[in-house]
Amino acid sequence: MFDSDTEQIIKKAVETFKNGGVIVFPTDTIHGLGCTLNNKKAIERVYQIKGRYQQPSPVLVGSLNQAKDIAYLNKIARKLISRFWPGGLTVVVPTRVNRVPELIKGSNETVGLRMPNFHLLLKIINLLEEPILGTSANVAGQPPAISQETLDERLANLVDYIVPGKSLGKKPSTIVDLTQKPAQVIREGAIPGEKISALLQS
Repeated sequence: MFDSDTEQIIKKAVETFKNGGVIVFPTDTIHGLGCTLNNKKAIERVYQIKGRYQQPSPVLVGSLNQAKDIAYLNKIARKLISRFWPGGLTVVVPTRVNRVPELIKGSNETVGLRMPNFHLLLKIINLLEEPILGTSANVAGQPPAISQETLDERLANLVDYIVPGKSLGKKPSTIVDLTQKPAQVIREGAIPGEKISALLQS
């Protein structure tokens, strides 16, 4: 499926993640900045690199089983996921006990989950056999990167590896909070809010 050069990129990314590194990577939306979930120091570095305090950050999964392992997916979540995953949808759902680091949780024990529609990144996550932190690759207050050329030089100099390639979109994911009743679109991005609303009402 991948040529030898791409296989080497995948291997380098997996090794860097496993060694506690912080990586920039392309996705189907915008470039991401992340690390493994089981490394508190790496998560803290991500926030330091971005220049912002702790706040909820999305988690990228490589499979539905990875999502189920760290969060509760109710009927509405499964409905949205079946339609929009892999893709530009982040769902905010309740976490399972001790499965998501406190540093990246939202209020009331929640987490934002997304499965990117980007084969190289999915391969990396599945070889890791665990989800990754996947916040936007930008310094706080600056526009997100969609390629290595648009990546802030300050940020680029602080990470351990940059996966080559261009992201497929120009907007971040759409975020839907499924812990509220009714569910709320709290950020409109890659997927139009009306598509989400139409599916929720069907």
